[in-house]
Amino acid sequence: MKAFGQSDCVRRPRQQTLVLAAVVLLLVSQELVAQPKHSAAQPSPTPIESQDASAMAAERKKRFDEERRRLEEPATSGSQAPARESGQTLFISPALVNMVVGDTQSFSAFDISGPTVTQSAQWSVSNSSVAELSNDGDPTITSKTPGIITVRARIGMREAQATVAVISAATLPIGSVRWSAGDIPGYKPAKIIPAVPIANGPDVYAIAQSAQGETLVRALASDGRQLWMRRLGKGAPPSSLPGMPPSVAAH
Repeated sequence: MKAFGQSDCVRRPRQQTLVLAAVVLLLVSQELVAQPKHSAAQPSPTPIESQDASAMAAERKKRFDEERRRLEEPATSGSQAPARESGQTLFISPALVNMVVGDTQSFSAFDISGPTVTQSAQWSVSNSSVAELSNDGDPTITSKTPGIITVRARIGMREAQATVAVISAATLPIGSVRWSAGDIPGYKPAKIIPAVPIANGPDVYAIAQSAQGETLVRALASDGRQLWMRRLGKGAPPSSLPGMPPSVAAH
């Protein structure tokens, strides 16, 4: 038997070191093969890649245009005025307005019992970048950029709202609703008729009926502001009201 010598002590650790180094080298090689290869210099896009990028940009623009048209639809599709709550006692007229950039619109506030309370209310707009509010006289907004805002009137704990849609066009499209006075709880709209011209009088009348046969007459300016409101008992004709055509009947 060969004596265990110093040469064996030196040889075996050296062999173990070489084996360990080979294993590490093998693992590193496998990891490099598994990873994707990266080049410092990226190749220039091929014509097909350029076409794909152009198509993606065109698709993004198409989606943007579709979303813009969708946002502008409320002003061009005969929008309805906000629904009135049954317990609401403060109102704004008009309740709905569609306008283009640069237009102006005035509002009035009134109590459900009839009196106009415009000057007693605190007025505000939800976004002054879309429309600027002026309280010099009747509260008036001037539209600045396209968008949809809320006009608010507050008296104490009571609040009323009107919706305003501003579109980026020279004029409103044909068939658009310029303004709507909104409905009064308990009354169903019956007709809108032009008023007889008188000094400081209304331009149109909005007539509504209750289930009990009462008549509600609202005197409106040409821009939708309510000037006054009267309730007439069952069977009472509205023809005696100022500016009301004598031939108008309650039904």
